[in-house]
Formats: sequence, C-alpha cells, structure tokens
Amino acid sequence: MNILEEMRRDLDFTGPRVIITDGQVLLENVSGIVMLSENAITVSHGLKHCSGLQKTARPRYTTVTGKHLVIREIYEGRLLIGGSIEKAEFLQSPDPY
Repeated sequence: MNILEEMRRDLDFTGPRVIITDGQVLLENVSGIVMLSENAITVSHGLKHCSGLQKTARPRYTTVTGKHLVIREIYEGRLLIGGSIEKAEFLQSPDPY
C-alpha cells in the first residue's frame, strides 16, 4: 500500500473506527445499537457503497465481546464501552450477487 492509500484510509471519517485501550473501547461513526448483552455489543455503522457493475449498499457492523460490558457514554455517533474486552470484530453483510 502506498502513502496516498494510507492517507485516504486515515482520513475516511465515514468508516468505522475502533480504539481499544485497557478496559475500554471507543467506537466512532456509530449509527445504532443492534444487539446488547453483558458479553457482547453489536453496533451498526450504516451502509458502505460498493463500486463495480452492481452498485449496492451493504450494512457494516462491529461486535465487541468480553465480560461485564457496559456502555459508559453515548455521544454524537460515539460509543464508549467498558469492561473486560476480549475482541472487536468488523462485519459486513455478504454481497448478494
């Protein structure tokens, strides 16, 4: 990957961003909470528009798993999650074609 591609990714303010520190996760560009439990939280980041012959929009999600998860703060598309964090996964619905 060249420097221009790296800069595009760093400056993409519409995509999901996850910052993990000791005992908390900051999720940015959150459009809604999909699933909430003590051991997993899944959020939606809206739609990603794909290019190609068929231009479709596919939803993007992030799932944070761990133990004793709590939402500490919700503010303008940001979500701060606390607890014992095990992992964060990026998910996207499969291409229908």
